[in-house]
Formats: sequence, structure tokens, C-alpha cells
Amino acid sequence: MSKTISAAVCRDARYHLGFLLLCSGLGAAAVLAPFGIARLRSPASIRNPAAASREIPAAPLSSPEEAACRMLQDRFRVFMDGEVESLKKNYDTGSDTGLWAWEREAARSEYLSMWAKDRNLKIIETKARIEVDGISPGSAGSVWVELTEHAQYTYAPVSGPEGGEHEDPAWTHTFGSRAVHVLELKPCGGEWKIRRDWYSDPIGEEYSLPPCKFLVGRDDAPEDLYSDPAQVRDDDSPAEGGRYDRQAALEYAVKYAGVPVIEGSGKYNPDYKVYTFVGGDCANFASQVLQAGGLKEGYGWHYTSEGSALWVRGEDLIWHLISTGRAEKIYSGTFSGAVKRTPEYPYGAVSSLEPGDLIGYETKGQISHVAVVVGKDPSGYVTIASHTSDRLFFPWDMGWNDSTVFWLIKITY
Repeated sequence: MSKTISAAVCRDARYHLGFLLLCSGLGAAAVLAPFGIARLRSPASIRNPAAASREIPAAPLSSPEEAACRMLQDRFRVFMDGEVESLKKNYDTGSDTGLWAWEREAARSEYLSMWAKDRNLKIIETKARIEVDGISPGSAGSVWVELTEHAQYTYAPVSGPEGGEHEDPAWTHTFGSRAVHVLELKPCGGEWKIRRDWYSDPIGEEYSLPPCKFLVGRDDAPEDLYSDPAQVRDDDSPAEGGRYDRQAALEYAVKYAGVPVIEGSGKYNPDYKVYTFVGGDCANFASQVLQAGGLKEGYGWHYTSEGSALWVRGEDLIWHLISTGRAEKIYSGTFSGAVKRTPEYPYGAVSSLEPGDLIGYETKGQISHVAVVVGKDPSGYVTIASHTSDRLFFPWDMGWNDSTVFWLIKITY
């Protein structure tokens, strides 16, 4: 009888103790502990409702800044290994904008690979420095990240009749660019993914197919085809009393190209406004180079507190130079005509361009871009500098295609 009473008392004690613990807020685990089932855990929403809201969806493991830098760096790795599909995981392909951003990157990588292959070249090194300029919250957990991408590329000729690998290339050429990216990142399954990537691509926006194949043999190249300003011959300035100082124009173009990854280059000239987001800064930069080379302001072409229409608009600038006799259009047409060897131009009309000359790029019936010639690579391929999509020592046709009309402008001042 005493044992029965003791057991009943114990049960009552456990019941009342559990009731008191529950009412005191010590939790269900404390109530259940006397019954040997404390190992059972209540849902996160019961333990901490705020924690539950953070766990669905899972928070990304890295910061948006770290993720953005890593994903932009991945784009340069693909230029080397060709694994374009490996980039897809970085994009929110379930959204229209994310899918478009991914397809753009895939086309971009394919374009550069084809461009190099058609010219018997190989990209042997790519590297980039990514700077985070700002970050701000978006909608539904997304984040906007603004970054500046400083990129450098090096190519070399492919040796062997079948384009095999090479260990010691006969020569290399390095060129650089700067681009500003605005990324929208979305948290997906514990990772950040790119929903939008807005930027003006230095590699170009015309991603259908690169211009047709054209090879310049090393033995066929003229003696003075170099892109290094120190290697431009003194007689690159025009003969017969020409006043245009090509060396001064070249030095200005390199210094203010806005591509600091290339030695000798740096930021834009702070004495001039920047028109990148109001139509583009390419003509403004070209006008500055021309002025540095000795062209005098006048005939509506001038810069005071800001640039005139002839100063800042590419098509207007080119027509002004031609109509005033300061320049001559030596060719306008497709890529194949620009590189065609003729008695007048044994290496093609484009190869007659010198530092300080201009190239206009016509798309859909309008000159939409203008670049400054800064030299040639060791094989004789003309290289350029430009603003908006900041480029320095870039191959003159990279980023364009067979539908582009090229205007080759020789300064005759």
C-alpha cells in the first residue's frame, strides 16, 4: 500500500513540477526532461520565430561583395580553360534577366576564343583586379553591387602548322581595359546568384561572329610595327612639314586612357567633363588626343566649360575633320576591305594608320564609336585606345563583326 501511495505522489510531483516549469517560461524541454524525452527539439519557429525567418531561404555563406568579386573573376578563368558552362551556376537563369546575362557571357567567351583562333593566336594570360565601389539593398532580399573591373589580357602566336601548344612564343602582346559593373545579386539556396549585370563591355557588344580571318605573317610585317610608345620611330610624325605631333598625341592617349593596369596609363584627365553616361566619352577623348597633337580649336570644334557637339559626338567629329581638310578618309567599309592588300596599301589600308589617327565604327547606319590608334602589335596588327569602354592597346577590330563599317581616318594636319 505504501509503495502505491509513493508512486502516486511521485507522479503528482512530476506533473505539478512540469506545469510550474511551463508556466514559468523555462520551456517545453524542461517539462519533458523528467519523462526522458528531452532530446526531442521543438521547431525553430517555437524556439525563436526570428531565426526561422532567417533560415528560409538559407542565407548565403559569403558576403555579396565577396561573391560578386569571385564571380567576375570566374569570367577571366574561362578565357583560359574554355569551360564556359561552368559559369552558368553563377547566374539566376530562372529569371529572364539572369538568363540573358548568362547567355551574354557565354557568347562573349566564345567570341574572344574565335577571334584569337582566326588570327592564329592564343590567349595565354588573363588577370583582373576587382574593386567594390558601393553596395545597396534591393527588393525581396536582393543586393545591388557596383564594381570596377581592371582587366589585362596577353596573347601570343600559336606555333606549328596545326596550331599546337607552345612553351616559348616568338612574341607576346598585352592589352588592358576598365569597365564598371552594376550587379543585382539574388540569394538562392545559400548562394548569391547574378540576376542582372549591367556594363559596357570592352570586348565589345557585337557578339555574333568576329570579323573574317586575316593573318599577317611575321616575315611580311613592316619594320616599325610596335605598340610600345618607346618603340615608335621618330619619323612617325608626318613628313613634308606636317604640324601634327603624333608622339605627343600618343603619349596623351596612353596617359589618359583610364586603364591603370597598363604601365604608364591612369585616370581620365580631370580638366575635362566625362560624358560616359550621356552618350559616351569616346569622341571627347579622341578630341583631347587631337588637341594634344597640335590641332587648334575652331570651326565649331572646341572645349570651354564643356565640349561642343563637334567635340563630343563621334560622327560629327569625323565629318568635321574631313570637311575642314584636317583629315582624310582612306577607307570605309567592312573588315575584309580594310585588310585587303593592294598596290597602294601592301599590308592593307588599316596598316597605314599611325599613332594619333582615328577609326570610326559604324553600326546601323551611324558612327557609334571612335577610337585612337596607338600602335601595332609585333605582328603588325593595329591597336587602339578609347573611352566609355576603356581600352588600351586593344586590337582595332576586337568586339566588332562583319556587319560593322570601319572608317579609317588619317590625320593630315
